[in-house]
Amino acid sequence: PELMNILIVAPAQRGSTRGNRITADRYAKLLQQLGHSAAVEDSSNAFPLSRLSDFELLIALHAGRSAEAISEFKKLTPNRPCVVVLTGTDLHRGLNENNDVLNSLELADRIVVLEPEGLKCLSPSNVAKSRVIFQSAISVVNPLQPLLRNFEVTLIGHLRPVKDPFLAVEATRLLPTDSRIKVTHIGEALSPAMQERALYESSHNARYRWLGKRSHAETQRRLARSRLTILTSEMEGAPSVISEAIVNHIPVLATRIAASIGLLGADYPGLFEVHNAAELARLMYRSETDQAFYELLLKHCARAANKFSPNRELASWESLLRELV
Repeated sequence: PELMNILIVAPAQRGSTRGNRITADRYAKLLQQLGHSAAVEDSSNAFPLSRLSDFELLIALHAGRSAEAISEFKKLTPNRPCVVVLTGTDLHRGLNENNDVLNSLELADRIVVLEPEGLKCLSPSNVAKSRVIFQSAISVVNPLQPLLRNFEVTLIGHLRPVKDPFLAVEATRLLPTDSRIKVTHIGEALSPAMQERALYESSHNARYRWLGKRSHAETQRRLARSRLTILTSEMEGAPSVISEAIVNHIPVLATRIAASIGLLGADYPGLFEVHNAAELARLMYRSETDQAFYELLLKHCARAANKFSPNRELASWESLLRELV
Protein backbone atom coordinates (compact mmCIF):
# COMPACT_ATOMS: atom_id res chain seq x y z
CA PRO A 1 0.00 0.00 0.00
CA GLU A 2 1.02 3.62 -0.39
CA LEU A 3 3.02 4.98 2.54
CA MET A 4 1.03 6.88 5.13
CA ASN A 5 1.44 9.21 8.06
CA ILE A 6 -0.27 7.22 10.84
CA LEU A 7 -1.33 8.21 14.36
CA ILE A 8 -1.78 5.56 17.06
CA VAL A 9 -3.70 6.64 20.17
CA ALA A 10 -3.88 4.65 23.41
CA PRO A 11 -5.00 5.57 26.95
CA ALA A 12 -1.53 5.38 28.49
CA GLN A 13 1.32 7.86 28.73
CA ARG A 14 4.80 7.55 27.25
CA GLY A 15 7.02 5.21 29.28
CA SER A 16 4.05 3.42 30.88
CA THR A 17 4.41 -0.34 31.37
CA ARG A 18 0.67 -0.87 30.88
CA GLY A 19 -0.33 -3.27 28.13
CA ASN A 20 -2.03 -0.65 25.95
CA ARG A 21 1.12 1.50 25.75
CA ILE A 22 3.44 -1.45 25.09
CA THR A 23 1.10 -2.60 22.29
CA ALA A 24 0.85 0.92 20.80
CA ASP A 25 4.64 1.34 20.78
CA ARG A 26 5.05 -2.09 19.20
CA TYR A 27 2.50 -1.23 16.51
CA ALA A 28 4.46 1.94 15.71
CA LYS A 29 7.60 -0.15 15.13
CA LEU A 30 5.69 -2.63 12.94
CA LEU A 31 4.24 0.16 10.80
CA GLN A 32 7.67 1.77 10.48
CA GLN A 33 9.01 -1.60 9.29
CA LEU A 34 6.40 -1.41 6.54
CA GLY A 35 7.74 2.02 5.57
CA HIS A 36 5.00 4.18 7.11
CA SER A 37 5.56 7.03 9.51
CA ALA A 38 3.86 6.34 12.88
CA ALA A 39 3.44 8.44 16.02
CA VAL A 40 1.93 7.38 19.37
CA GLU A 41 -0.13 9.74 21.56
CA ASP A 42 -1.93 9.34 24.88
CA SER A 43 -5.69 9.54 24.23
CA SER A 44 -6.43 10.09 27.93
CA ASN A 45 -4.27 13.24 27.98
CA ALA A 46 -4.93 16.64 26.43
CA PHE A 47 -3.70 15.68 22.96
CA PRO A 48 -4.62 18.62 20.70
CA LEU A 49 -7.48 17.12 18.67
CA SER A 50 -7.02 19.75 15.94
CA ARG A 51 -3.77 17.93 15.03
CA LEU A 52 -5.71 14.80 14.07
CA SER A 53 -6.17 16.11 10.55
CA ASP A 54 -2.35 15.92 10.05
CA PHE A 55 -2.67 12.12 9.78
CA GLU A 56 -3.94 9.89 6.98
CA LEU A 57 -4.92 6.98 9.22
CA LEU A 58 -5.91 6.68 12.88
CA ILE A 59 -5.34 3.47 14.84
CA ALA A 60 -7.08 3.70 18.22
CA LEU A 61 -6.54 1.24 21.06
CA HIS A 62 -9.53 1.10 23.42
CA ALA A 63 -12.85 1.94 21.76
CA GLY A 64 -14.19 3.45 24.98
CA ARG A 65 -11.31 5.50 26.34
CA SER A 66 -10.16 6.69 22.89
CA ALA A 67 -13.74 7.52 21.81
CA GLU A 68 -13.19 11.29 21.69
CA ALA A 69 -10.17 11.00 19.37
CA ILE A 70 -12.03 8.54 17.11
CA SER A 71 -15.12 10.71 16.76
CA GLU A 72 -13.11 13.93 16.26
CA PHE A 73 -10.89 12.28 13.61
CA LYS A 74 -13.97 11.16 11.65
CA LYS A 75 -15.54 14.62 12.01
CA LEU A 76 -12.40 16.40 10.77
CA THR A 77 -11.49 13.86 8.05
CA PRO A 78 -14.61 11.78 7.23
CA ASN A 79 -12.96 10.08 4.24
CA ARG A 80 -9.81 8.93 6.02
CA PRO A 81 -9.72 5.44 7.54
CA CYS A 82 -9.87 4.63 11.24
CA VAL A 83 -8.96 1.27 12.78
CA VAL A 84 -10.19 0.49 16.29
CA VAL A 85 -8.28 -2.16 18.29
CA LEU A 86 -10.53 -3.69 20.96
CA THR A 87 -9.26 -4.25 24.50
CA GLY A 88 -10.62 -6.58 27.17
CA THR A 89 -12.48 -3.70 28.82
CA ASP A 90 -14.21 -2.90 25.52
CA LEU A 91 -15.26 -6.48 24.89
CA HIS A 92 -16.11 -7.83 28.31
CA ARG A 93 -17.53 -4.89 30.27
CA GLY A 94 -21.05 -4.43 28.93
CA LEU A 95 -20.04 -3.69 25.34
CA ASN A 96 -23.65 -3.27 24.17
CA GLU A 97 -24.53 -0.84 26.97
CA ASN A 98 -21.55 1.47 26.42
CA ASN A 99 -22.46 4.23 23.96
CA ASP A 100 -18.86 5.42 23.55
CA VAL A 101 -17.74 1.92 22.54
CA LEU A 102 -20.72 1.40 20.20
CA ASN A 103 -20.15 4.77 18.56
CA SER A 104 -16.44 4.01 18.05
CA LEU A 105 -17.30 0.65 16.44
CA GLU A 106 -19.84 2.36 14.19
CA LEU A 107 -17.25 4.93 13.03
CA ALA A 108 -14.45 2.37 12.55
CA ASP A 109 -13.57 1.31 9.01
CA ARG A 110 -11.91 -1.79 10.45
CA ILE A 111 -11.97 -3.39 13.90
CA VAL A 112 -9.05 -5.45 15.20
CA VAL A 113 -9.56 -8.15 17.81
CA LEU A 114 -6.50 -9.79 19.30
CA GLU A 115 -7.90 -13.33 19.58
CA PRO A 116 -10.79 -15.06 17.78
CA GLU A 117 -13.12 -15.49 20.78
CA GLY A 118 -13.50 -11.69 20.81
CA LEU A 119 -15.55 -11.87 17.61
CA LYS A 120 -18.36 -13.57 19.56
CA CYS A 121 -19.02 -10.31 21.42
CA LEU A 122 -19.67 -8.31 18.23
CA SER A 123 -22.76 -7.75 16.07
CA PRO A 124 -22.76 -9.36 12.59
CA SER A 125 -22.12 -5.98 10.89
CA ASN A 126 -19.10 -5.36 13.15
CA VAL A 127 -17.79 -8.92 12.65
CA ALA A 128 -17.84 -8.26 8.89
CA LYS A 129 -15.33 -5.42 9.25
CA SER A 130 -13.24 -7.14 11.95
CA ARG A 131 -9.89 -8.84 11.55
CA VAL A 132 -8.08 -11.07 14.07
CA ILE A 133 -4.45 -10.04 14.51
CA PHE A 134 -2.48 -12.00 17.11
CA GLN A 135 0.12 -10.01 19.05
CA SER A 136 3.59 -11.28 18.33
CA ALA A 137 6.43 -11.77 20.78
CA ILE A 138 10.14 -12.49 20.50
CA SER A 139 12.13 -14.80 22.72
CA VAL A 140 14.76 -13.56 25.16
CA VAL A 141 18.33 -13.85 23.85
CA ASN A 142 20.64 -15.86 26.15
CA PRO A 143 18.02 -16.51 28.86
CA LEU A 144 19.18 -17.09 32.44
CA GLN A 145 19.20 -20.68 33.71
CA PRO A 146 16.18 -21.64 35.87
CA LEU A 147 16.74 -21.56 39.64
CA LEU A 148 17.83 -24.96 40.93
CA ARG A 149 16.67 -24.81 44.56
CA ASN A 150 13.15 -23.58 43.74
CA PHE A 151 10.50 -24.22 41.11
CA GLU A 152 10.00 -20.58 40.14
CA VAL A 153 6.54 -19.52 38.96
CA THR A 154 6.09 -16.01 37.56
CA LEU A 155 2.95 -13.92 37.86
CA ILE A 156 3.14 -10.86 35.60
CA GLY A 157 0.48 -8.17 35.76
CA HIS A 158 -0.32 -4.92 37.52
CA LEU A 159 -2.11 -5.29 40.83
CA ARG A 160 -5.75 -4.36 40.31
CA PRO A 161 -8.97 -6.21 41.13
CA VAL A 162 -9.72 -7.46 37.59
CA LYS A 163 -6.39 -9.35 37.64
CA ASP A 164 -7.30 -11.15 40.92
CA PRO A 165 -3.65 -10.57 41.89
CA PHE A 166 -3.65 -12.44 45.22
CA LEU A 167 -5.18 -15.69 43.98
CA ALA A 168 -1.64 -17.02 43.61
CA VAL A 169 -0.93 -16.17 47.27
CA GLU A 170 -4.01 -18.13 48.33
CA ALA A 171 -2.91 -21.04 46.11
CA THR A 172 0.60 -21.13 47.66
CA ARG A 173 -1.00 -21.72 51.08
CA LEU A 174 -2.66 -24.87 49.74
CA LEU A 175 0.54 -26.46 48.40
CA PRO A 176 1.94 -29.61 50.02
CA THR A 177 4.91 -28.93 52.35
CA ASP A 178 7.33 -30.79 50.03
CA SER A 179 6.66 -28.34 47.14
CA ARG A 180 9.58 -26.14 46.06
CA ILE A 181 7.29 -23.61 44.34
CA LYS A 182 8.09 -19.90 44.78
CA VAL A 183 5.94 -17.27 43.07
CA THR A 184 7.69 -14.16 41.73
CA HIS A 185 5.11 -11.41 41.13
CA ILE A 186 5.97 -8.48 38.84
CA GLY A 187 3.64 -5.52 38.41
CA GLU A 188 2.81 -2.10 39.74
CA ALA A 189 0.32 -1.80 42.62
CA LEU A 190 -2.42 0.48 41.32
CA SER A 191 -3.83 1.34 44.76
CA PRO A 192 -2.32 1.83 48.25
CA ALA A 193 -4.38 -1.12 49.58
CA MET A 194 -2.95 -3.44 46.89
CA GLN A 195 0.57 -2.26 47.69
CA GLU A 196 0.07 -2.79 51.42
CA ARG A 197 -1.19 -6.33 50.92
CA ALA A 198 1.59 -7.23 48.44
CA LEU A 199 4.26 -5.99 50.88
CA TYR A 200 2.61 -7.86 53.76
CA GLU A 201 2.37 -11.14 51.80
CA SER A 202 5.92 -10.72 50.55
CA SER A 203 7.29 -10.49 54.07
CA HIS A 204 5.03 -13.16 55.64
CA ASN A 205 4.79 -15.83 52.93
CA ALA A 206 8.01 -17.68 52.09
CA ARG A 207 6.52 -18.85 48.78
CA TYR A 208 5.67 -15.36 47.46
CA ARG A 209 7.81 -12.38 46.48
CA TRP A 210 6.46 -9.15 44.99
CA LEU A 211 9.03 -7.20 42.96
CA GLY A 212 6.78 -4.25 42.04
CA LYS A 213 7.09 -2.48 38.71
CA ARG A 214 9.97 -3.57 36.47
CA SER A 215 11.01 -2.63 32.94
CA HIS A 216 9.59 -4.71 30.11
CA ALA A 217 13.09 -6.07 29.35
CA GLU A 218 13.71 -7.20 32.94
CA THR A 219 10.22 -8.69 33.15
CA GLN A 220 10.95 -10.72 30.00
CA ARG A 221 14.25 -11.98 31.43
CA ARG A 222 12.56 -13.14 34.64
CA LEU A 223 9.72 -14.77 32.67
CA ALA A 224 12.24 -16.67 30.52
CA ARG A 225 14.08 -17.88 33.65
CA SER A 226 10.95 -19.25 35.32
CA ARG A 227 9.59 -22.77 34.90
CA LEU A 228 5.94 -21.76 34.69
CA THR A 229 3.88 -18.57 34.43
CA ILE A 230 0.33 -18.00 35.63
CA LEU A 231 -2.51 -15.72 34.59
CA THR A 232 -5.21 -15.24 37.24
CA SER A 233 -7.38 -12.54 35.60
CA GLU A 234 -11.18 -12.40 35.66
CA MET A 235 -11.09 -10.70 32.25
CA GLU A 236 -8.50 -9.87 29.56
CA GLY A 237 -8.38 -8.72 25.95
CA ALA A 238 -5.42 -10.82 24.79
CA PRO A 239 -2.75 -10.88 27.48
CA SER A 240 0.69 -10.49 25.91
CA VAL A 241 2.18 -12.54 28.77
CA ILE A 242 0.71 -15.66 27.11
CA SER A 243 2.41 -15.05 23.76
CA GLU A 244 5.64 -13.97 25.52
CA ALA A 245 5.67 -17.13 27.65
CA ILE A 246 4.99 -19.39 24.67
CA VAL A 247 7.79 -18.03 22.48
CA ASN A 248 10.16 -18.50 25.45
CA HIS A 249 8.99 -22.14 25.91
CA ILE A 250 7.50 -21.40 29.33
CA PRO A 251 4.21 -23.23 29.96
CA VAL A 252 1.19 -21.24 31.14
CA LEU A 253 -1.58 -21.86 33.65
CA ALA A 254 -4.47 -19.48 32.96
CA THR A 255 -8.02 -18.76 34.02
CA ARG A 256 -10.64 -20.24 31.70
CA ILE A 257 -11.71 -16.92 30.16
CA ALA A 258 -12.40 -16.05 26.50
CA ALA A 259 -8.92 -14.59 25.91
CA SER A 260 -7.11 -17.69 27.23
CA ILE A 261 -9.32 -19.97 25.14
CA GLY A 262 -8.75 -17.79 22.05
CA LEU A 263 -4.97 -17.88 22.46
CA LEU A 264 -4.40 -21.38 23.89
CA GLY A 265 -7.39 -23.40 22.66
CA ALA A 266 -10.42 -24.75 24.56
CA ASP A 267 -8.65 -28.11 25.04
CA TYR A 268 -5.56 -26.58 26.70
CA PRO A 269 -4.85 -28.68 29.84
CA GLY A 270 -3.57 -25.73 31.93
CA LEU A 271 -6.87 -23.82 32.27
CA PHE A 272 -8.61 -23.37 35.65
CA GLU A 273 -11.78 -21.62 36.82
CA VAL A 274 -11.67 -17.92 37.76
CA HIS A 275 -11.07 -17.35 41.54
CA ASN A 276 -10.36 -21.07 42.13
CA ALA A 277 -7.23 -21.12 44.32
CA ALA A 278 -7.49 -24.87 45.01
CA GLU A 279 -7.51 -25.72 41.30
CA LEU A 280 -4.58 -23.37 40.67
CA ALA A 281 -2.61 -24.96 43.54
CA ARG A 282 -3.32 -28.45 42.17
CA LEU A 283 -2.17 -27.48 38.65
CA MET A 284 0.97 -25.73 39.93
CA TYR A 285 1.95 -28.73 42.03
CA ARG A 286 1.19 -31.11 39.18
CA SER A 287 3.37 -29.01 36.85
CA GLU A 288 6.19 -29.23 39.41
CA THR A 289 5.96 -32.96 40.16
CA ASP A 290 4.48 -34.65 37.07
CA GLN A 291 6.97 -34.47 34.19
CA ALA A 292 4.50 -35.95 31.68
CA PHE A 293 1.95 -33.22 32.49
CA TYR A 294 4.63 -30.51 32.25
CA GLU A 295 5.65 -31.83 28.83
CA LEU A 296 2.00 -31.95 27.72
CA LEU A 297 1.68 -28.22 28.57
CA LEU A 298 4.87 -27.52 26.61
CA LYS A 299 3.59 -29.49 23.61
CA HIS A 300 0.31 -27.52 23.54
CA CYS A 301 2.23 -24.24 23.86
CA ALA A 302 4.58 -25.21 21.02
CA ARG A 303 1.56 -25.92 18.83
CA ALA A 304 0.26 -22.37 19.42
CA ALA A 305 3.65 -20.66 18.89
CA ASN A 306 3.31 -19.93 15.15
CA LYS A 307 0.33 -17.61 15.89
CA PHE A 308 2.73 -15.25 17.66
CA SER A 309 5.47 -14.86 15.05
CA PRO A 310 6.45 -11.24 14.25
CA ASN A 311 6.31 -12.02 10.50
CA ARG A 312 2.73 -13.18 10.82
CA GLU A 313 1.68 -10.04 12.71
CA LEU A 314 3.50 -7.84 10.20
CA ALA A 315 1.79 -9.59 7.26
CA SER A 316 -1.61 -9.23 8.99
CA TRP A 317 -1.17 -5.46 9.39
CA GLU A 318 0.11 -5.12 5.83
CA SER A 319 -2.96 -6.96 4.53
CA LEU A 320 -5.30 -4.80 6.65
CA LEU A 321 -3.73 -1.56 5.38
CA ARG A 322 -4.11 -2.76 1.77
CA GLU A 323 -7.86 -3.03 2.36
CA LEU A 324 -8.02 0.60 3.44
CA VAL A 325 -6.24 2.42 0.60
